[in-house]
Amino acid sequence: MKRNRHLRVRLTFSEYNALKALAERSEKSLSSVAREKLFTPNCLTDFIEQRLKFRKQQVELQTLLHLVRDLISRDLISTEEFPPKTLKVIQDIQCLLDEHHDW
Repeated sequence: MKRNRHLRVRLTFSEYNALKALAERSEKSLSSVAREKLFTPNCLTDFIEQRLKFRKQQVELQTLLHLVRDLISRDLISTEEFPPKTLKVIQDIQCLLDEHHDW
């Protein structure tokens, strides 16, 4: 007995457009191209996996920066305890996160 299985995948607009263009070029259905590209190990699945890892790291890094800022604002730690280079790294990381919010 054949079971009808459905799997939903969230894609960004650009990922969806890339799959749609691939389907049009190969004259296959969007669903068959999506199955082929998203669920068979290949460069695209590797890229999506890496992107998810980057997003997770981004959230963890933002949480850490918020914690450091919160501790500083409550005077629980002093910026004098950090070497100036460390403070510069923290500022640079925050700027990077602000500029590249959609990794």
